[in-house]
Amino acid sequence: MEPLISQKQPSHRLPYSTLLKGPECGKEFYGKSNRIYCSKECKKKFNNSKQAEMNFRVKDQVKMLKRNACILAEFYSVQSNPLMVVKEDLIRKGFIMDSPTIRLKAENGIEWHLIGCYVFRPENDGQEIVIMTKNDLENI
Repeated sequence: MEPLISQKQPSHRLPYSTLLKGPECGKEFYGKSNRIYCSKECKKKFNNSKQAEMNFRVKDQVKMLKRNACILAEFYSVQSNPLMVVKEDLIRKGFIMDSPTIRLKAENGIEWHLIGCYVFRPENDGQEIVIMTKNDLENI
């Protein structure tokens, strides 16, 4: 974040000092033009607010992944390995297809998406989803 330069410091101050404004607290202070924060506390508050925003986004993604893993577990417990499910049935349960996943390639070259202990991949032009456990995938 660029410091807000409002005016030059009075002449009795050092020539390189400029009146600046802290990005978090809005407090005015004198310093070099590349200085951003008025104090360590201001810097800490600014960085904590940035981290809080990141934590909020990560928390939402973790919640989405947990929900998707629970939905896969619910479907998978009904039938044996591998399981073929209609994509619309997963979506109706609240599964989010474009959630972040880890991509794995099986020894046969087929790409799978990993969520928790389950792997899945689209089949039949994406209309159906094949589900199995990661352990079962390793045994193929």
